Amino acid sequence: MTNGLSGRFRGTWAVRVEAATLAGMAGGQLAVVEDWHAAVNGGDAARVGDLCTSDVEVGGPRGSGFGRELILDWVGRAGIRMEPVRWFCGAGGAVVEQDARWLDTHTGELGEPVRLATAFVVENGRISRVLRHPDAAGALAALGLRPVDEVGREINRM
Repeated sequence: MTNGLSGRFRGTWAVRVEAATLAGMAGGQLAVVEDWHAAVNGGDAARVGDLCTSDVEVGGPRGSGFGRELILDWVGRAGIRMEPVRWFCGAGGAVVEQDARWLDTHTGELGEPVRLATAFVVENGRISRVLRHPDAAGALAALGLRPVDEVGREINRM
């Protein structure tokens, strides 16, 4: 289809979604990923843990590890805030390109934003993989997604 559907995504993001892509969002994987962002940004480690499998893979520039305890520890110490910029979704999972800012423990201020991307795999309503990448291209490749799998773009911040 050439016409997109405009609407509200879980009341937070205004998105433009191609009708053919709606099937790729089955199971609510983008809703789970959006909830994960809200929990991380709120420092709610317990909620982040609830959204992940017990053996969740957590990966980033320092390597990968497994287990809910790893992600709970990360949320507790990272002091990160991630503002989603672009969303991608397909059979392999979801990628969110974000502007990330880390809390300076000395000043309590958020640092300058850094553009990065996170690849998510959602299984049975829970995140089983969270893999941080320096850019969207790397995150998309990790899940076998392509730029045409973009399903949303923030167009009107409330």
